[in-house]
Amino acid sequence: MIHPGVLLGLTSALLWSLANVTIQKASRRFGTFGALFYAQAIGVILAAAFGALRHGVPHLGSLRLWVWTGIAALAACVAYGGLFESLKHGRLALAAPIVSAWSALTAGAGLLFYGEAPGVLGITGIVLVLCGNAFLARAADRGAGSTGQEGRAVLAATAGALGFGIMVPAVREVGHEVGSSWAVALIWSTELLFLLPWLLHKGWLPAPQGFASLRVVFLPGVLEVLGFLALSEAVARAPLTEVAPASSLSTAFSVTWGLILLRERLTPFALVGAVAASLGVVLVNASSA
Repeated sequence: MIHPGVLLGLTSALLWSLANVTIQKASRRFGTFGALFYAQAIGVILAAAFGALRHGVPHLGSLRLWVWTGIAALAACVAYGGLFESLKHGRLALAAPIVSAWSALTAGAGLLFYGEAPGVLGITGIVLVLCGNAFLARAADRGAGSTGQEGRAVLAATAGALGFGIMVPAVREVGHEVGSSWAVALIWSTELLFLLPWLLHKGWLPAPQGFASLRVVFLPGVLEVLGFLALSEAVARAPLTEVAPASSLSTAFSVTWGLILLRERLTPFALVGAVAASLGVVLVNASSA
């Protein structure tokens, strides 16, 4: 029988993978940062409501809290901007494994700065992630003549991976201060405050045209936040060593949805890269949890 915590981890993976499917449509409708802004504004409201119900009103007077919040919010601009941009211009089955390389980057940073050896599984996972992403980047380069945008998607996805690699540890630090739900609300709202003047100056924040257009960005915001909430509940119920590999299956789910729901087609070369990167993410999370 599957442990409820592990089941919640799988739920978070499923929700995040479905969010990736909806992000593509939202980004093409509102532009990369317009879709990001509206989706996260919706997410902030939901996360804050859940945080208030679960943790009450947080104490916001800590300097340490705001330092980590600022770091996380700046990293989130790069992380989510890269994610939305890569899915706007590239195929989900190609972009998602590259973005997911953040977990390998985090494991590498742990080894470099804290002496946390990832072990045999972790090293194998990092190698698979790097090799898989190299295959995907090469496949995108070969396909650039037909799509015209794949190279741009790879660069954006790589930026997203770097951003998440910094953001995720920072989210953990903020969560220690205010709780995981409030951490998401606080970081995302700070990120939106950073982005708003720039978006208005650039004219990159189109006004929604009725409820139907808002529905396009409503789904990404809801699915992303529900994924975070499911993960926070999962780690409260089950060991992280069991939850992390389950939640990291979002990469494999994303590749699957790209191939089945969006009818994307990958060359055998790219498919090998996607599978290798997805497996590598699971191994990295299994070893570092």
